[in-house]
Amino acid sequence: MPAQSTVKTRAITCPNCGGTVQLRGFAHTLSVTCSSCRTVLDTSSGEASILARAQKQMKVQPLIPLGWRGTFDGVPFEAIGFEQRYIQADGETFCWQEYVLFHPYKGFRYLSEYNGHWNFISPTVALPQKIIYVHYEHGVYKPFQKAVARTGFVIGEFPWRVCIGETVHMVDYIDPPYILSSESNSNETTWSVGRYVTSDEIWKAFKLPGEPPKASGVYANQPNPHAGKPGASFKLFGLFFALALAILIFFSMTHKSTPVFTGSYKFDPTAQTDQSAVSQPFELTGSHTSAVHIESRAAVNQNWVYLAIALVNVDTNESYDFSEMLSYYSGVDGGESWSEGSANQGTTVHRVPPGRYYIRIDPDREKEAGESALLAGRPIEYKVAVFQGATNVGLFFIVILLLLPPPIIAWWRYKRFETQRWSESDMSGGGE
Repeated sequence: MPAQSTVKTRAITCPNCGGTVQLRGFAHTLSVTCSSCRTVLDTSSGEASILARAQKQMKVQPLIPLGWRGTFDGVPFEAIGFEQRYIQADGETFCWQEYVLFHPYKGFRYLSEYNGHWNFISPTVALPQKIIYVHYEHGVYKPFQKAVARTGFVIGEFPWRVCIGETVHMVDYIDPPYILSSESNSNETTWSVGRYVTSDEIWKAFKLPGEPPKASGVYANQPNPHAGKPGASFKLFGLFFALALAILIFFSMTHKSTPVFTGSYKFDPTAQTDQSAVSQPFELTGSHTSAVHIESRAAVNQNWVYLAIALVNVDTNESYDFSEMLSYYSGVDGGESWSEGSANQGTTVHRVPPGRYYIRIDPDREKEAGESALLAGRPIEYKVAVFQGATNVGLFFIVILLLLPPPIIAWWRYKRFETQRWSESDMSGGGE
C-alpha cells in the first residue's frame, strides 16, 4: 500500500525578535502573531513583515490552547488563531472570543464564545436573500442585533490581515439554533452562519481537561429548551378535555336522576302577609353523599320574580342556600322580534348527605320605576322540583381546572425564555 502523505506546516522567522513562527494554515494564512514577542506579522507576501509591534493589550488566555484539535461533523480541525473582540453599547463594553479552526482539505471554520455560549461558524456558500427577514438555505432569520465590533487582542494565524483596533459593522440574524452574521468594512461584506453548541460539546470535541464554563443568561440563537412543550401540553389538555366531556355526556344520557319532590306555589306581590313557602319533608336516600338538583319555573311573561331557596336538613338544620332570578321579556323592535331572560332555572347542590329535608322558598319582587301598579302587583305562579342523583357537572370543571396548569406553565416558561432572548436585541426582529 502506498504510504500516506503528511501535511507539513511552514515556518517563518519573526523580524522583530528572531523567533520561529509556525504557519499551520499554509498559503491561506495572511497574518500571524509571534508567540514570543506578540508582534502581529503580515505573511501575505511570502515573507513576514510587521503589522503591529508588541501589543499593549493585556494578554488574554484562550480557553482552547492553540494547536489543539477538535472534531466537528466528523472533521478534525486545529485551533490556529484566537482573537478577542468587543462592542460598546449603553456605556458598557461587551467582549467575546473567537477561534480560527483549520483543516488542510476542509479549510477554515470558526468558534465564538460569549459567557459560556458557543457557536460553530462556517462561511456561507451562497449569498443570503433579504426581503423582510433574511432567507438562507432553508431558514428564515429574524434581525437581532447590529453593532460596531472592534478587535482588541489577537494571537495565532488568520486568513485575513488582522489588525488591533480593526472595526467592522456587524448585523446578526437568528433562526435558533442558527445565527447568520454579516461583517462589513470599507472594502467588502462577508457572511457566515453559526450553529449553537454547548460548552460540554466543545470540551468533548477538543478533549479539554477540567470542567467547561457554565453558560450565563440567554444567548441570541440559544435553542429554547421549552420549544414545542406548550403545543404538546395543550394538545394533551385538549385530549383529556374531550375525554372528560365525553364521560360527562355519557353519564348525563345514561344516569337518571330521581324526582323526590315537586311543589306548586303562588306569589302575590301586593299581599301584606309573609309569602314564604315551606315544602313537606322528603327523603334523600343512599349511604353516601349525592348531587341534588333543584329546578324552579315561574309563569313570568313581561315580568320577573326573585326566589331565595334553601334546602334544609330536618334533623340537623344544615342549610344549602342559593337564589334564582326568573324573568322573561319579549317584543318587536324595528320589525325584529327579540326576547331575553328565562322562565326556568336550575341549581345543583353537590355532596348532600342522605336524610330528611324540606325546601324553604322566599319570593320577592319590587315595583320598578315607570312600571304600572297593575303589572307590578300581578300574582306569579311558580314550581319547584327536587331531583336526587344529578350529574356532577362541578366535578367536570374541577378536572378541567386541574388539567390547565401544566400547559399554562409550559407556555409561560417558553415565553419567559423568549422574553429574555429578545431583551438583548436592539432590532425589531419580531420576538416571540
